[in-house]
Amino acid sequence: MNGDRLLVDTNILVYAYDRSEYAKQQRARALLAWLAAVGLGVWSTQILAEYFWALTRRVTERASAQEARARMERYV
Repeated sequence: MNGDRLLVDTNILVYAYDRSEYAKQQRARALLAWLAAVGLGVWSTQILAEYFWALTRRVTERASAQEARARMERYV
């Protein structure tokens, strides 16, 4: 792929966390695992900020700020 990168949408990160939609969660996790394996996935500061906001305020099972930060650090 000549050094190309794929910008990961915030929703993919949120779906990977959110257990309320199992099918979406499994697809998102598989996609993130593939992107990690081939080294193509990237995210911006804005995407990580949106991810933090969604985990602490939007999803059914909200994360604490500490848990959200720890999850976010996996992608930094």
